[in-house]
Amino acid sequence: MNRLFECLDAGYFRVPDGTLVNPYLSPKGDRSGLPWEVPSGLSVAAGYLEPGIVSEIHVHPFITQVTVILSGALDIHMKDPGNSDARYTLQLAVPASTGKAGFTSAATLATPGTFFQLDNSRGKAPAHVFYLCSPAYIFEPGATADAPPVYDDAVTVGADWKRLAALGWNPPELADPARSFSARERAKQRLRSLRAGAGG
Repeated sequence: MNRLFECLDAGYFRVPDGTLVNPYLSPKGDRSGLPWEVPSGLSVAAGYLEPGIVSEIHVHPFITQVTVILSGALDIHMKDPGNSDARYTLQLAVPASTGKAGFTSAATLATPGTFFQLDNSRGKAPAHVFYLCSPAYIFEPGATADAPPVYDDAVTVGADWKRLAALGWNPPELADPARSFSARERAKQRLRSLRAGAGG
């Protein structure tokens, strides 16, 4: 494709978990320049977390997300699906260079159903990340900039890990029909119609 895709600072917006995101390579979104027909197996978004920001805990029921750190550092709190273990924390930071050719980076992996929280409360600088999602992330915005999204692949479940444990890791937010797989498919169809109407 004869096109350069730029991740510009003007393209970021705040999402329901409280962080800033720019979905600049998302074929199934309404803000990307990628044609709808591009294979839907992957989307890439950039994330920006100011110092002091802690996201809400959220779950991606249908996608796998790789979070790659570009600069700054984050604590990533996670609870894997299918086990009774407590949450754990990974410190995501760019590793020190060894002085050899190349560069260093680090990433975390969250499979579908993982409880996930981004934490820059200890940071003195913004954290910059890339989110690589498979299949492509689906986000259908609300009718106005202030309205909640019609559909979002991230289901926010608050900020209280003890509440989630007390609920047996089965919070009612995950049973919301508006976050079901069929709701996801309907959102994809609406976004496709929107893009077709806009000539994209």
